[in-house]
Order: sequence, then structure tokens, then C-alpha cells
Amino acid sequence: MAVRSGKSILLQNGRIADFRILQAYDTIVKNYRTWPVLSIFNQVGDTLWTKQFTDTSIFWLGAQTLIEMKDSGFVLVADKEISSGINNPVLIRTDNKGNEMYRKEIKTSKREVLFSVIKYPTVGFVLGGYGNSPGTNYNAWVIRVNDSLNIEWSKYYESNNGSAAIVSLTKDSSILVCTDSLHYKKGRTPITQKQILRIDSNGIVNWRKTQDRPNDYAAYNKAKELKNEKIVVLGSYFEGSAALRTLTKLTPEGDTIWMNRYYYESPTDQNYLWDFISTSDGGFLLGGDVSSTSGTGQNLWLLKVDSNGCSTPSCTSRVYDIRLGIDYRQEANTNFKVFPNPVKDQLNIEQIDETSAKTNWTYRLINANGKELQMGLFSKEKILNTSNLSSGVYLLKLENGPVRKVYRVVKE
Repeated sequence: MAVRSGKSILLQNGRIADFRILQAYDTIVKNYRTWPVLSIFNQVGDTLWTKQFTDTSIFWLGAQTLIEMKDSGFVLVADKEISSGINNPVLIRTDNKGNEMYRKEIKTSKREVLFSVIKYPTVGFVLGGYGNSPGTNYNAWVIRVNDSLNIEWSKYYESNNGSAAIVSLTKDSSILVCTDSLHYKKGRTPITQKQILRIDSNGIVNWRKTQDRPNDYAAYNKAKELKNEKIVVLGSYFEGSAALRTLTKLTPEGDTIWMNRYYYESPTDQNYLWDFISTSDGGFLLGGDVSSTSGTGQNLWLLKVDSNGCSTPSCTSRVYDIRLGIDYRQEANTNFKVFPNPVKDQLNIEQIDETSAKTNWTYRLINANGKELQMGLFSKEKILNTSNLSSGVYLLKLENGPVRKVYRVVKE
């Protein structure tokens, strides 16, 4: 039996869930059978339990990704091969012991695969992948399902190369979609640009941006919204046989602030960075692996960069907004006190530092449907009348040029 690729996540209780592929050769039918297994490990790596999920009607049911539920159960995302050229996604709901509660198969006419999943703040989930049902080319595919795993909507976004849509969520419940965009073809090789989209809860595009110079198989692979609403995106591309990685910082509207390219020892090596997190100093920690062209094997790779994406003193990062020419290295580090929260009749906004006390700030109070209810200017403090607002959750956005602050306000 062989153990193949999969996905691991850190759980709420500090344990690790691992969802991956098992494969064994069936000597009777002379073909490989593939099925997923879910394993739970404690903090020191000891196996606590495993559960296998099979489908005897087919040979391929592969593990793709998973997400933990509030009840500590899981939604598992699998890939079922129906026949040559036809794949259906399968969503499996389990309890906190891995016991299957139910599964839903998404019927398709061609090859559709889901690779990423996020929990939507209100109800249900958003999943991203790729598919070619609309035509001959693969396009980024995003679907939204309810809590019972039934489809609410399904949309394709042109990419034309097959780089899967990797989805993430912003504070205002918009969805970021990382993928690629076909630029042209050089023979059989697609030359692509990195592409990122921001879509709303119904899948409608707010903005779409393609960035960086065209490269072999260039794509964005993961996006993360920062506290100031700016976006940092991990990207990848090939130059010939060499694999390289990038980190790009964007404005909330998707325009480039800076971008850095990374390799470990040589740009001709296979340099892979698979994931990243924000660090307490405002920088980022990236993790991956590197394989040398000299044939010395594969090694783990950890890369620490600062808030401008720089890893060395000689870093030549483009630390400015290409569109506006704004230098973000001197961003105002202003904080506010917003109280009381929950609020009844009167909401107070008070600047709690003196670094830019005379700066004019724009305030916007927005309801859950995105409608702007109040807007104006203030310098150090402001009192908003909230007596006529209905009970519910609102967003208070404070803006000064490129600097933005967002506060969640609850009206009783």
C-alpha cells in the first residue's frame, strides 16, 4: 500500500488532522484502487485514530482538502474519477471521531476538481478549484454550498490554463480568488500572468487584476488580508525548468505595492514555497522545499522576510504603489478607541495616540448589505448618532489616504 499526497490542518484543540490518499494494486482487476484516509495526531505526532472512506464502484476517490467544523467534525473534499475525462467532487461530512454522517457528490459533465475550502461567516462554505465544463479549456471554478453541502451557486472565471482557484476570506466577507490568466502560448507551453479576483458573496466580480511579467505557468497560490485591509499574495512561476516563488503586497483595490522574487541558493534550482503566515513584527514567514540541480536531494526551506518582503539588507523591493506612486514605508500607525460596543444611542470614536492627531480621517458606517449609512470627516474624535439604527452588525471604516482601519460595531 502506498501513501500519497494530502492536506494537514491544525485543529482548535492543538491536534493535527491529516487527510490524504491511500493506494493499493488490485491484482484481480489489475488496476490501482485509490481512496482517502483521515488521521488525527496529538501535539507530539502520535496517531489517535484513522478513518478510511471508500467507494467500491470506482477506482479513484482522492483526498484534496478539509476544514474543521464548530462541533469539531469535518467537511472532507474528495475527487471521484467517473471515467476518463470526467471527475466529480465529493463532499463528506463527519462527526468529531471521523464517522461519516453523509456525503454529497457534485455531478459534472467533464473534469471538475475542488482544491480549497473556507467557511463563510454567515452560513455554508466557499470552495475553489478548476473545471472545463464550459468548454475545452480549464478555468478557475468557485462554488458556494449551504450547511447541508447543497450548491447555492457555481461560477467559472476565465484563466484558460488550469491553475486552480484558491479561495480566502476578507474582513468584509468578500472572497479573494487566486489563479492564473493565459497571456499567450509558446508552442505547447502556456505563458501566463498571475491573476487575483475579489468577488462578493454571490460570486459577482468586484475587481480582477493580472500582475507581474508573463512567465511559464505563473499563478497566484494563496492570499491573506492584513489588519489594514491590504493583501499579501504568494505566487509562483517557471523560467524554463526552474521553479521560483514571489510574495506581493497589494492595496485593497488589488494594485501592487511591492513584489519580491525568492530562491534559496540558485534561481536554476526547484525553489518551492507552499505557504506563509504573518509574524508579530509585521513581516512574514514562508515555508517550502528546495531541490538542487546538482542532485544533492530535497531540503526543507524556511524563509523570514520583513514587512516589505525583504530577506537581505540589499533587498531592492519596489516599496511603492505602482499606480499612485505612494511610499508605504512611512504608514501612520494610528489607533482608535471605538466605544461603547455594543452601542445603543451614541458611538464614540477617539484617537488614542498623538502621532498624527491633526490628520483628517474619513469615517464611513456601513450596514450588513454594504450600504453606506453615515460618512464624514474628523481629526481626533467624533460622536455618531446611532439611535435610529436597527439591531445588528455594522462596519465602521476609517480612512486616511492609503491607511485604513475597520471596526466591527454591534447595535443592541
